[in-house]
Amino acid sequence: MKTMKTKLIALALLALGTVQAQATVLLSESFDDVSALPGAGWQIFNDGTPGGSTTWFQGNDAVFGPHEGTGYVAANYLAAPSGGFVSLYLVAPELFLADGDTITFWTRTAGGEFAFGDGLLVGIPLSDVPAWLEINPNNDAGGYPDQWTRYSAVVSGLGTSPRPQRFSFVYYGPADQLDYIGIDNLEVSRVPEPGTLMLLGLGLAGLGFARRRNVA
Repeated sequence: MKTMKTKLIALALLALGTVQAQATVLLSESFDDVSALPGAGWQIFNDGTPGGSTTWFQGNDAVFGPHEGTGYVAANYLAAPSGGFVSLYLVAPELFLADGDTITFWTRTAGGEFAFGDGLLVGIPLSDVPAWLEINPNNDAGGYPDQWTRYSAVVSGLGTSPRPQRFSFVYYGPADQLDYIGIDNLEVSRVPEPGTLMLLGLGLAGLGFARRRNVA
């Protein structure tokens, strides 16, 4: 009987590991074709003061190439005139989000001889939910990575039950301190709660045990 219990626990742990590896992907976007974003439910708008001549656009390979694939989405200082303030929104399609979901993406700036203070926020602006991630929030010169760098934002403030919600990337800061950024390879995913994983693991283990008994 003791040996049987040991085998059952081992099977549960094995099943748990299998389930853990299977995160649910809620959204995957390569940004290879920015012109297709509106048709996929994305929204782009400029809330700068005053608004400038650009919004989010297809990244320029002459500045730097994509992290992967054939393109990336980009923004620059021209989203507001000199002396103005850039506040440029890239709003994701509506998803069913819950606390603990993860937003992973790659981003960088151009770098070069002069250091600028690009800044990026990920979250639900104009709400009571604090930002999930801020890169270079004070627009410090040289504070944004100049090589493709992977970032993860963890959703919070929404509760544990998934609910329909959009989130935004917001490129922001004084126009005279900004330069150019790119975003690539976005993925929004959900990993089951540990309790759910354990129940699934035990259920799979029990199923395996029952099959062994039937075979025996």
